Amino acid sequence: MAPKRKRTTETCLGARPGMISDEDFMILDARWSNISEEEIMNMPREEFMILLEYQEAGRLRKVGEEWRKKMELSQDEKRLAVKQLNEAKRRELIQAKEMNKYFRKNRFDEKSFHEDIQSYGSLYVFCVSFAKLESPTYKDFMESLANDHDNYKVYFAPNKSLAYSVGLVKELTPEQQNLKPGDRRYKTKEFDTGLHEIGIMLDADNYGVLLTNKTEDEVLSKFCEYREFDFINAGSTPMETLVFEKDEVVLPLPPFSSAKKLFPKLKKLGMPVELIGKDIKLTERFVVCEVKKRVTEKASKILVLLDRKMFNFVLLPVCYWSRTTKETKYFPLDLPSRQ
Repeated sequence: MAPKRKRTTETCLGARPGMISDEDFMILDARWSNISEEEIMNMPREEFMILLEYQEAGRLRKVGEEWRKKMELSQDEKRLAVKQLNEAKRRELIQAKEMNKYFRKNRFDEKSFHEDIQSYGSLYVFCVSFAKLESPTYKDFMESLANDHDNYKVYFAPNKSLAYSVGLVKELTPEQQNLKPGDRRYKTKEFDTGLHEIGIMLDADNYGVLLTNKTEDEVLSKFCEYREFDFINAGSTPMETLVFEKDEVVLPLPPFSSAKKLFPKLKKLGMPVELIGKDIKLTERFVVCEVKKRVTEKASKILVLLDRKMFNFVLLPVCYWSRTTKETKYFPLDLPSRQ
């Protein structure tokens, strides 16, 4: 039996569209880059299929070039990107440590949780990923909620315990009824109508539940009471742009600071400044940082010297469920200005 003839498309383009070699692509490009519609209509089917694969290969090459340009970072940008990644990992470790401390001190009681769901009018889900869990400000805020039992009750729990307690599905299928905790397909029936939508949101330890009888506006205002700012690290993105124009006074000076002592430090960090009496002024326009652009190491030091805190921490309300209407409302994600 004679061997099968190798497909023409594989000969020209390789086994898959877009995998064509540069040499073959250039040959086909010279041949078909200016092909007319009439020539396409009169093509044999096999040649037409090769043309389609050539066009797809060209499209993939164009997309690839665009992505390569975006990914081509300078050495300084790469170093800042690594710093940003390391800072994000550090924050995750701190948050995990703080949450574990909380879990050890506050054991989750499912029975009490179910009783409170039936006692309060609404259930809010909020995210603590953008909060500074180790700070006294955060701890004081959470303590104020814990002490106000008449209006608020807060719950956190490890290993998706909150999700399993409120329920993940409306009704269990026969197959799900036979599954046991620990199985990745394990589900629980919703504790009350509509709560399975809440359960789906509680898929990680960094989500908490707030039970309350307060109105939506009152609860959102309460969340806004926790807000703190910190100095931004190199590699992170600031919450606003800071630009000084020529001849502008750099400061009102931070408390207990001296223009005479501050001036050489700013000069050393590259700011075009001059000391005039007790004022530090710009000799030319200077951009310290911009929104959506990573802060450089020098810029982060300048911001500390100028006492400008550009990193914000917040609690993020995600959604809430009403015991009266049995409906869930989702909030727009107003994320802090960072990448």
